[in-house]
Amino acid sequence: MAMFSSSGQRPELQPRVYSQVIPGYHDEHFDSAKTGGRFPVATFNEALLLKHLEADPRIVSYSRIDLSHLAEHSVPEELYDLPLLQFQHFSGRYAILICTSEQHLDTTTARALQSLEHQMASVGRWLLVREPDWLTRDPRRRTVETICDCRFEFISHGDRLSLLRELDRTGALDLCDCAEFVTSPRPVEAVLSLAVHGEIYLDVNAPLTLHSVIRPSGQ
Repeated sequence: MAMFSSSGQRPELQPRVYSQVIPGYHDEHFDSAKTGGRFPVATFNEALLLKHLEADPRIVSYSRIDLSHLAEHSVPEELYDLPLLQFQHFSGRYAILICTSEQHLDTTTARALQSLEHQMASVGRWLLVREPDWLTRDPRRRTVETICDCRFEFISHGDRLSLLRELDRTGALDLCDCAEFVTSPRPVEAVLSLAVHGEIYLDVNAPLTLHSVIRPSGQ
């Protein structure tokens, strides 16, 4: 189902309906347009974590990583079952993203993560710890899921170049204005697919509307 409709008139943004977080939710895998990889997922929050990295235009790439490879000191066993991903920021820095299973960490786990954070900082990496409400908080979640749903949308090479050149010239355009440079049947979705690959920038923490500001990449 299209989230945006176009029929000769300016496209309209359709509200997105999604399920709530359900304990025991299971999906088989997540296919990434950004990395070309297929990630097995076991929980709803794990799928959301992947979608956050997929949709964010500042993330160049990401992959799974074994927590045991990150530090020489002992890490609590409960952390090994948490969603854990390494990603590269467009600045060139690498980071490890962990999503905790509980809203609040116990003291032992919090101290272990703090120690791990300091060790990673010493080699130029970030350690980012996120709680479940970060994944599910709107408007970020709605924006991320909408962009992620567009990740395989087709945009021709010519349309892409025309849009990127105009963005370079103007510095910023509304999403609906960007869509006018695209000739595919789903122009807004095609524009949003460029965010997945970091070719355009938009704020994934803000509500996504037809008047969302699109900027050249690297913002």
